[in-house]
Amino acid sequence: MRCYYYRTHERGGFYLPMALLTGSSVPTQPRPLLVYIPGGPGQGYMTAADHAQYWADWMDVNNVGFDLLLFDPRGSGESIPTAHCRKYHRRVRELLGEDIPLSEEYDQLNTILRRCFSDYHERLEAHLPDGDTGSLYDVLATRQQALDIDGMLAALGYTQAHLWGVSYGTRYALLAAQSERVSSLILDSPYPFSAGQYSDWLALYERSFDLFETLYARLPREKKPTDDFRTLFRTAQNQLTTAPLEVSVQQWDSGRYQSLVLTPHRLLELSFSVLYSPHLYKAYFSGLAYLANTGKPPEEWKPVLEDFYNNIVDKHFSFLSYFAVECLDNQKEAHDDVVEKLTRAPDIADYFTTGLDFDICRDVGFSETYSVQNSVYTDKPTLIFSGQYDPVTPAERGEGLSQQLNNARFFLLENTGHGSLQNQNCDWTFIDRFIASGDVNMSIPCKTLAPTWP
Repeated sequence: MRCYYYRTHERGGFYLPMALLTGSSVPTQPRPLLVYIPGGPGQGYMTAADHAQYWADWMDVNNVGFDLLLFDPRGSGESIPTAHCRKYHRRVRELLGEDIPLSEEYDQLNTILRRCFSDYHERLEAHLPDGDTGSLYDVLATRQQALDIDGMLAALGYTQAHLWGVSYGTRYALLAAQSERVSSLILDSPYPFSAGQYSDWLALYERSFDLFETLYARLPREKKPTDDFRTLFRTAQNQLTTAPLEVSVQQWDSGRYQSLVLTPHRLLELSFSVLYSPHLYKAYFSGLAYLANTGKPPEEWKPVLEDFYNNIVDKHFSFLSYFAVECLDNQKEAHDDVVEKLTRAPDIADYFTTGLDFDICRDVGFSETYSVQNSVYTDKPTLIFSGQYDPVTPAERGEGLSQQLNNARFFLLENTGHGSLQNQNCDWTFIDRFIASGDVNMSIPCKTLAPTWP
């Protein structure tokens, strides 16, 4: 393993940490390079010791024949200057233990975000050459960040490489593929250029109800207090409207127990997050039924609640990077168009109307100069993988993307959620064969590790 910092060149520059993993065997000839691009946007610490060691072990166990490059994108993880807003993280954790209206929650958090964005802009200005002015948030746009792939490969002396993007990292990879140094792509849970506007989140939450109805319908009749999932969900929300529930959950990184107040809007957020993790489905449905009948959470909901809580308070995630990239990448919709779409989703209209009123993208005033909506797709060999129950990058989008690319193949990972390729039982030497041949029609021997449902 060799570690470096790559310095970007435009407008003062970022320092991006890189870890180049070369495997334990001594190659008889130069090994191809696979670049791993994390999700988020905002996921970082890819080069942290424990994370890099995980990948080094994974490479040895699976006897792969390629080198692997890990890095932190601009603003995330240990990149410099990093875009962490610690006050935001702290207030999010505190608010999860309070029973306050969603509008007040947004108002408090946006006040902190505005201050953090202003502070970060000042930090970026300190890196500017004399006489350079204007908004610096643009340097976090994916169309700008994707240029770093070519720069890192050139700095390391690679003329060719292959990209493995996960979730948001697939959008990054698709833009980086414009480099002549990129030969092929592996996309896990793809985020197409056409997705990402505010009303897309409305559609994703509505789709999550459809997924829950499909899953719920497969339960044995004796385990269902009602035949209709939406009725069950509304009943549970009504219980929380009358009496929000305060529970104690363990924070994984510290081991300490923290307060979580379950309210109607947090039940909606929790339900969406459950779809990421099929191993939680059984506990979710039984717990929802118990909550609807008694107004109390059952003991089996402990892993559901802890998973929800800890994913929100993940200290390794940069919310500032997330909001900046999403706001810069995705064109703003006309307010009236979004309002019209809300009328067609009565179960979640209030939640999304409040979110629209506090849209940080409009509040801070990001430009649309670098939006990705009209970007051109690559014709390089591309393998696309989507989870059957993925709530945020649905399988139908992955399949649709494969039809837009000239040289791509789509694979549905059954009984799985988001970012699931790495959790499959695969003969991972398929990556070696794909890198060598570029053949999208090759056999890919993978078997899901997730249980079937129910």
